[in-house]
Amino acid sequence: MKIQIIPVLMLCLLLCACGGKEQVPPTQVPSTEQTELQETTQPETIQPVTTQSAQPPVITKDPTGEKLSPGGKTWFVAHAEGASILTWEFVSPEGTVYSVTEAMSQNTGLQVDISKEDTVQVSSVPLSLNGWSVRARFDGPGGSATSQEALITVSQSEGAYDAALQRYREAMAHREEGAWAQYDVSEMILYARHVGYAKIDLDNDGSQELIVAGIGYDIPQEPYVFEIFTLENGVPMTVGRSSARSRLFLMADGKIYNEGSSGAASSNFSVMQFSGGQLRFLTGLYTTDTLADGSPSPYTYYYTTSNQYGDLTLLAGDNGMEEKVAETFLSSWRDSITLPQLCLIA
Repeated sequence: MKIQIIPVLMLCLLLCACGGKEQVPPTQVPSTEQTELQETTQPETIQPVTTQSAQPPVITKDPTGEKLSPGGKTWFVAHAEGASILTWEFVSPEGTVYSVTEAMSQNTGLQVDISKEDTVQVSSVPLSLNGWSVRARFDGPGGSATSQEALITVSQSEGAYDAALQRYREAMAHREEGAWAQYDVSEMILYARHVGYAKIDLDNDGSQELIVAGIGYDIPQEPYVFEIFTLENGVPMTVGRSSARSRLFLMADGKIYNEGSSGAASSNFSVMQFSGGQLRFLTGLYTTDTLADGSPSPYTYYYTTSNQYGDLTLLAGDNGMEEKVAETFLSSWRDSITLPQLCLIA
């Protein structure tokens, strides 16, 4: 029998080929794309941004005070760094702030020029500007700044009245020390921040009287007159003086109105006329709750043309009236109270 060798050999070769080594899975290497993705997803560190805020203007020069005579001219200068706008302001003795236009309207004749950089010029200065101040307000991106106030002093001699004005000037200078009384002035200086004066011809004789009054009252808020002077042989003499219990007021027609009190139920209200160097009583009212014999009074108010201070022994000659009627008199007198523009004393 013939053996077929070739087919057997081929079968062996096939079996050897199938019996190779065990296969090893390939090593996995992180891809470059994955690495880059992990790096880019890390949180970023944000650096703080520092910003410098604008600062308010810095004043490098304040205006300084000036002294001049009525009708005079002067300048005030102020400078600041970091400012884009300059506004000039005027301050009255009472502390009220006025714009340039308002200050000109408050002081008749005053001329103000702000056309020059950092400079304000005042000219035709009236006496009424005495005691006022001027200041500069600078505005910029960072805010505003206001300069120191520069005092304006406008003075002139008032002749024989200078002695009376000097008494008040010195009394105001020593008021806080309690030594004001030695200068023989009205105690009402204790109720005002400043004292001023005006001259008025009260009796139309061609000679002016001197009126001293307060500027910027604290308590009470009334435009009363501190003292009235007239000249007698060239010497200032007191015509009338206010006190805490008896206050004088100037009326629009030149008369003097007085309100006084000597107790809770005893007050007097008088209208007077300056004539012959003194105040003469014209008419008035007074109050009382009792009669001279101590019995109750049928009226609270009495109208009189002679009994100025309400002497009860003279009450029979006066006219009793109801309070409502008396108030019509009081209202008409009070409504006529006025006070001229004052020049600062101190």
